[in-house]
Amino acid sequence: MDKPLDKEAIRKALEAASPGPWVPYWDGVVQFFNVPNGAYMFPADDFEREDAHLITHAPTWIRALLEENERLTEENNLLTKERNAAQNFHTIANRTAERLEAERDKYHKLAAELATEQKYAKEQALQAEQERDAYREALEWYADEINYAYTKGNVSVFSVILSDSGDRARQTLAQHSKGDTP
Repeated sequence: MDKPLDKEAIRKALEAASPGPWVPYWDGVVQFFNVPNGAYMFPADDFEREDAHLITHAPTWIRALLEENERLTEENNLLTKERNAAQNFHTIANRTAERLEAERDKYHKLAAELATEQKYAKEQALQAEQERDAYREALEWYADEINYAYTKGNVSVFSVILSDSGDRARQTLAQHSKGDTP
């Protein structure tokens, strides 16, 4: 069918027709359909039993088909609404997933930057510990009494610290001063 059925026109025609029940009757010459409002006649030689069967049941079948069509139309409308709701949900879910992926990528980038900064901080801490150890070693050398002049009996022992004249301290400071001259 190219055109949609005009269900309202079908319904009006059905309601305007004799309400039935229609019963086929054949007198051997003419085929009749007895209905409450009278009889309809058709020439018997042009009319088959199958035709009579179809015409007899047509009002009941048409009514049932219209009701089934209405039920299916309502069901189709409901399914269309559900499909549209599912499509909307799918669209919202996709947008949410895209936003979450963007946030995840942002946090991955921040985590990578933090890891780089953490690595740099560890390197700086290690360097600071090494500097501290070098300064401690130099200070401990200056603090060690053995490096000062002392006398043994009447003999004066030469002082290592005095002969160093601070060279050891300047070398330690120069190695860790990052270009600063002490």
